[in-house]
Amino acid sequence: MNNLHDIFINKIGLTESHFQHFTEIMDVSIIRRKEMLISPGVVCNFMAFINSGLMRSFVIRGDYERNTDFYFEKYFVGAYASFLTQTPTQSYFEAMTDCEVFCINRQQYEELISADAEWLRLGKYIAEFIMIRKCRREMSFLKQTAAERMRDMLIQYPGIEQVIPQYHIASYLGIKPESLSRIKLLDALNHRHS
Repeated sequence: MNNLHDIFINKIGLTESHFQHFTEIMDVSIIRRKEMLISPGVVCNFMAFINSGLMRSFVIRGDYERNTDFYFEKYFVGAYASFLTQTPTQSYFEAMTDCEVFCINRQQYEELISADAEWLRLGKYIAEFIMIRKCRREMSFLKQTAAERMRDMLIQYPGIEQVIPQYHIASYLGIKPESLSRIKLLDALNHRHS
């Protein structure tokens, strides 16, 4: 709960009473490892905050899964385009570990905004958080090699290799696991000779 409190007060700029009200109406859910938070064809009608645990989003093309993002503790997670447009999502959102998530549904959020426009700050924070991540990811595929994407990922997510299997990381980078192994080997050799 401290993670959410810190974001509400120090990052979003809402008040203690906003935070208290949110905690009174939110649902607390435990999503077990390998369980889906959202699946394709479903309209996402909630916002979720990961209090603990790790999730991934992915799509399936043919028989191949492609990771689109990872969601760590202190991240908001959900099919945001589906939430905004109220159309079915195309992605899977799966717990990679047991996760505790705090959720409010779309109707609750709209009621909060109707009662107090300050709640728009929450939506703005989530939208900016998601947009910045999406833009960085898109640019990485347009401008960087797989090795550069890997180095940036390690900077952005320190310790990711200790918590996420290599085949998931390779999928996120848009390469095969054996290509990731080669990149890591070359990187290690380059560091040894520099």
